[in-house]
Amino acid sequence: MSLSDLASLGSFVSGFAVLISLIYLTLQVRQNTKHSRALIQQGRSIQSADFTNRWASDVDMVKQLLRGAVGDVTMDDVQTMRFLLMQYSSFYMWEDQFYQHREGLLDDERYSGMVGEMTERLRTVGYRSAWRMVRHGFGQQFGKFVDSLVGEIHAAGVGPTLPSMLWKAAVEEEQFGRSLRIPTGV
Repeated sequence: MSLSDLASLGSFVSGFAVLISLIYLTLQVRQNTKHSRALIQQGRSIQSADFTNRWASDVDMVKQLLRGAVGDVTMDDVQTMRFLLMQYSSFYMWEDQFYQHREGLLDDERYSGMVGEMTERLRTVGYRSAWRMVRHGFGQQFGKFVDSLVGEIHAAGVGPTLPSMLWKAAVEEEQFGRSLRIPTGV
């Protein structure tokens, strides 16, 4: 075997090693992407559970939420501010998920669920009014997105539905085995 043959063999082995390294690197990048998405989803789940548990554990917060959602104009300044702060929290959480989806970090299915939740809440005059008041604190693209949802929902003329109405309709459907139209909104 000549020196030229050994150089050719070395070049072949080197090229093969580079190919194996690229395959390994591709697999690592895919795994890291999956891991990042899983961490984001876990954070989203923890954030949502904490958010929900905090509201559910405080009867006054739930009362405030229900009064604000239906646009109760008899709320005083403290009650109004409390409702608006609760909505700021919701809108910040949704804004984060909106931008995560745009960056490819939140999949379409979870994004669709978030949009569905927003749509249900924005059916109420209270949430739409809160958005109008807090909108200035959010990114332009997210603002346009929420504005478009508000416009679509408002044009549909759908009013608020209290959770007790939703609950009763769902229970009757389960008890009587017939499909009843469950009203939307909260």
